[in-house]
Amino acid sequence: MKEGKLSSALMERYGIDEENAIGTVLWHSLNESGEIGVYDMKFGNTVIRNLTEADVEATIEEGHGHPPKRDDDPDRKKKSKEEEEREEREREFARRMEKEYYQSGRYSGD
Repeated sequence: MKEGKLSSALMERYGIDEENAIGTVLWHSLNESGEIGVYDMKFGNTVIRNLTEADVEATIEEGHGHPPKRDDDPDRKKKSKEEEEREEREREFARRMEKEYYQSGRYSGD
């Protein structure tokens, strides 16, 4: 959706007059399946966030899409060897610190 008309109940709640009842989409959420959850829209000088499809009647549909992301997609960014090594060093450090903490006697078992 590129533009939509706000429901009359929400127009009244946000003080939007009929002249500004049709707003433009500023942003929308997107889940992993490529479905839109909520919209941020501008009506005149008023921005309303987290509108659902039930709150807005589409007046102009935009035909763009977002395919779902797949873990097996070769174009998805893979971690570099350096990133993997850094993360492993961080995990090893955390394990050592945890072991030292429990062996120090400061842990009361709570």
